[in-house]
Amino acid sequence: MTLDDARTLALQSVTDPAAAARAVLALKLPRAVLWQGLVLMAVLQAMIYAVSDIAFPGPNTTRWIFGAPLQFFAIALLGMVLFVYALHFAGRMFDGHGSLEDVLAVMVWLNALRALVQVAMLVLSLTVPMLAIVLMLGATFVGLYITVHFIKQALRLNSLLNAFFVMLIASLVIGIALSILISVVGDPLPGANGHV
Repeated sequence: MTLDDARTLALQSVTDPAAAARAVLALKLPRAVLWQGLVLMAVLQAMIYAVSDIAFPGPNTTRWIFGAPLQFFAIALLGMVLFVYALHFAGRMFDGHGSLEDVLAVMVWLNALRALVQVAMLVLSLTVPMLAIVLMLGATFVGLYITVHFIKQALRLNSLLNAFFVMLIASLVIGIALSILISVVGDPLPGANGHV
């Protein structure tokens, strides 16, 4: 895929997400390449976080777990992997017939689009903050629309409503799993014991 192809596919993901999803699936990339792509997306997420953390330092209550890019990378990658499997298994509950590779392929592409939006938001936050807010709101709704279409195509679901419920179930599973993980990792407020 050339840069022009990627640009065209990115635009099509907004204007005709179902067709864009089918185009991604038609690439038939090997599983190893797809997993490498997912790891790369986690690396990009960590890099974007590191830059945004420098530009906009967060409160200590959140920096304990996301303070280092490597930690953020690990959590982002784990979340992505769990979400892929959660979508695949939840899809079967709704008579989905897509393969794990299909789900993986669309998730790699969706995360690539997400990274592009995050970079744009970071740049706008530093230059025109109001536009960054507008982009964030627009990206939230458009992103949901795109994601539901991609899930429907990847899992061969009968309706967008089923795809929405699959996404909702997978998101709940991920939220619970990561909450448990973070609660087990350590003290959410390092040094707090010294003030007790």
